[in-house]
Amino acid sequence: MSETIAACQLPDVQDDTAATLEQIIRYTETASRQGIDVLCFPECYLQGYTRDKQLAEQRAIELKGAAFREILGRTATYSTTLIIGLIERRESKLYNTAAIIRQGELLGTYRKTHPNENIFEAGGDFPVFTTDELKFGVNICNDANYPEAADKLLEGNPRVIFYPLNNRLPLETAAKWRSKHVQNLIDRATQTKCWVVSSDIVCKDEKAVGYGFTAIVSPEGKIIAQAEKLTEQMITAIV
Repeated sequence: MSETIAACQLPDVQDDTAATLEQIIRYTETASRQGIDVLCFPECYLQGYTRDKQLAEQRAIELKGAAFREILGRTATYSTTLIIGLIERRESKLYNTAAIIRQGELLGTYRKTHPNENIFEAGGDFPVFTTDELKFGVNICNDANYPEAADKLLEGNPRVIFYPLNNRLPLETAAKWRSKHVQNLIDRATQTKCWVVSSDIVCKDEKAVGYGFTAIVSPEGKIIAQAEKLTEQMITAIV
């Protein structure tokens, strides 16, 4: 049975969860109207990605806390399953986490297993989630550089692997890494024989740029859909 999947490419927002939650709800409403089964948002999108430990400590939320309960409540009426990137506090540790939410219920989490930020603990689990007829797993950004992270998901027999990304990069290296991300995701698709879906941010200032590499890649390594560079957009595909 075919399912419709989608990924958002969104402007980077720092330290404004009210604004990012409104964006999440806006796209969730659209996805739900269009009958989209799973919608992916970028890495750490909720609070804004950071490598600064003090900022991360200030922004982090607990999944049993009031801030996260608000997200569950606001998304309860929509049929689309959501993958939301956030900074999670669990006990005294911080995690770069993707929360999987369906109709106001937390189905589970994936915590980045190869964080290239020393402020985050590495996750150790590779869950596969099922919604209706679709099985999917999640890796996060730098995990795409490690084929074994995708291989671990294959034990659960997923059809799709989602990759929340956050590629705000120095001006001098951004173009090189954009092409490298293309090849990484193609490699993970052909390696696993899964659909691969990425969701990235866009931004530009005097020091850095996020071109955005939001794409859907077939198991054969063909790019089926790709967002425009530096453009807010939602892309979809039937898998």
